[in-house]
Amino acid sequence: MAKDKNQDQENRSPDTPLMDPETGEIDESLLAGIISQELTDAAGIADDELDGSRSRNIDSYLGKPYGNERSGYSQHVDRTSYETVESLLPFLMKVFHGNDQAVSFAPAIADDDAQAAERISQAREATDYVNYIYNVDNPGYLVTNTVVKDALVQRLGWWKHYWVKEDREETKRFSGLDQNEVLALGDQQTGEAKVEVVEEKEGPVDPQTGQPGKVFDVRVKRQWQEGRIKVEAVPPEQMVFARRARNIDDVPFIGQFDTVSRSDLIAEGHDFDKVMGLPAAMTTETDRRRGRYNSDTRVNTVTRNDKAMEEVQVLDAYIRVDLDGDGIAEWVHVTMAGNVDEGGNGTVLDVEQCDGHPFTPLSPINLPHQIDGLCPVDAVEDLQRLRSEATRQMIDGLFLTNHPRWSQLEGKVVDETELEENEPGSVIRVKQHDAIMRLDQRWEGAQAMPLMQMIDQLVERRSGISPHGQVQAASSLTRHAEGTVDNIMQASLIRQEKMAKDIAENGFTRLYRELLKLIIHHQDSHRMIRRKGKFVKIDPSQWSPGMDVEVAPGVGAGRSQVRMQILTQVGAAMEKLKAQGFRGIGEEQIYNLFVDLLKAADMPAIDPYVQDVTEMPPPQPPPPPDPTQDIVYVVENMKQQHQTQRELIKDRRERDDSDADLAIQAEKLGSQEAVERAKIMQQGNDQESTAQPAQSGKPSGAGPKTPSNQPPQGNQQPKGQPAPTETLFPGGRPQ
Repeated sequence: MAKDKNQDQENRSPDTPLMDPETGEIDESLLAGIISQELTDAAGIADDELDGSRSRNIDSYLGKPYGNERSGYSQHVDRTSYETVESLLPFLMKVFHGNDQAVSFAPAIADDDAQAAERISQAREATDYVNYIYNVDNPGYLVTNTVVKDALVQRLGWWKHYWVKEDREETKRFSGLDQNEVLALGDQQTGEAKVEVVEEKEGPVDPQTGQPGKVFDVRVKRQWQEGRIKVEAVPPEQMVFARRARNIDDVPFIGQFDTVSRSDLIAEGHDFDKVMGLPAAMTTETDRRRGRYNSDTRVNTVTRNDKAMEEVQVLDAYIRVDLDGDGIAEWVHVTMAGNVDEGGNGTVLDVEQCDGHPFTPLSPINLPHQIDGLCPVDAVEDLQRLRSEATRQMIDGLFLTNHPRWSQLEGKVVDETELEENEPGSVIRVKQHDAIMRLDQRWEGAQAMPLMQMIDQLVERRSGISPHGQVQAASSLTRHAEGTVDNIMQASLIRQEKMAKDIAENGFTRLYRELLKLIIHHQDSHRMIRRKGKFVKIDPSQWSPGMDVEVAPGVGAGRSQVRMQILTQVGAAMEKLKAQGFRGIGEEQIYNLFVDLLKAADMPAIDPYVQDVTEMPPPQPPPPPDPTQDIVYVVENMKQQHQTQRELIKDRRERDDSDADLAIQAEKLGSQEAVERAKIMQQGNDQESTAQPAQSGKPSGAGPKTPSNQPPQGNQQPKGQPAPTETLFPGGRPQ
């Protein structure tokens, strides 16, 4: 049959269109022949170089035997590939899932300020909604983990993203409803639900009729269709694509092989007779997955007597062909089944025009101008073989050192099987004392240690994974000079960050751009989602498709403490600049700094700690000044100032009057005290003058003379000088 189709294709003219312009029917046999021609030179087809490297790398990652093992000797297999992949994977997962938004959208170009504000708001909504679709509607973390690990091991990881309408069903049961409530329930669910009365019971007595009423138990079954975006990881061994393509955007042919049961194909709406007439899947497709099993046997389909569950090979192909003969190729989605991968054309089950293919590849080590690149396992797989062989020889040499071989004189050993047992403490019977001799040998494994160190250095240089960046013993760093350890770790982190940046730009950028296209194209109604801690309505129908994708991976995630210190210093500098009146720092800049600090601290979410100031309404402007109120304020202020001045003047006058009264009183007190003292002195002088004449014979009235050079004693003053007046304030009049 395939030969007839090829013959028919050769007889056709190249100008003959695939689609009849009058009927719109597509020549399926010619289309199948074109796809078969693409498969002959497609990358990823069975047993080509890409398929062979994938199988080899999986065996290396799983540590499968190489096939050259010998019985009785070491069969050790090194796990360098496994260690390299598992060292890179946590870093990359932290980069893309360390916070809630690894990818964001930039607003499209606007014509005026109003449109710019609207598109900024749309870009923020798109960022939150697309991340919600990937991480909530779909198991985003698990999908990313699978795709990235496929890329690290098998050169390419693949996302598949498409819009699907799913049939939903919901059943609810209501009890104790009267007839009006049942009718209202049915009217509420018109066109979407089926109301079924489960049980009819006797209800309460009707006060008007006096008769018992009726209540009903009903079951409402509601069915509807709901559109969603599906994102899944495709096994790399199922993917084929045109080898000549330079990048995924200009690939002319791409497809996915899979094995599907006849029952599933019929349930998808394909023709019953075509599906039941398809041949069962052969071993080629199922053998594609042999590398994922720890067995060298082929993975065959299960033979069942149930033909509906029998699996057939299906190719989900996307190809650019000229259907209408206008010279411009269009994207066409073709579903083929049968032995497509065995050289046959297969059977076309469905053909429909589309806007492109739903696949996004991911390669950790890009090669220019081609889709497939390299992976870390490619770089270390041969070193794993070399290390395995060296380790085996070291183990075999140590074993022979501890369990040496023996020589014997022929015919002098009673039972030669006793030599083969070689059990500790066993007895070997001989006919003479020198019938056996031990063949000792030295262990030379120490000489292989420099080779092992050289292999470690090669692994480090090729993969970019430094063992010093991992948790190692401190002694492993002593062979490096002081100050160079940090440089080694920084160089390793830089290579890892470069790989993360390539994955972000080549993989996640395209993935999120395609998700945005699917949303705008298919979702024509709003949807309620939880956004920033609140349930909000998202309506993508008004979004602009010209938004750009900005990937902001957590590059530098391996240096969280350093980043936090730098951000803290930046915050201190911002605080100083703002205090000095710098106008370039506002609420949005402070919010961005706080967000970066939370991300550096590996906090999974930002909403519980701070509210996005960009989503908050602007502050209300102050009311315009009232001229009347300003005049009143000035007048009242002047009155208050005058009153204050008057009170100060009054207080000063009262204080001056009080000081004057105190001074007068002090003078009076001082004068009175001086008079009293003078009286007392006068009385003393009178007494002395009375008593002296009787003792000395001097005439009365002649008092003692005071020498001129002696100061007066007591209150005596020199003649001709008034007595001083004592005051309470020696410094003069109080102020």
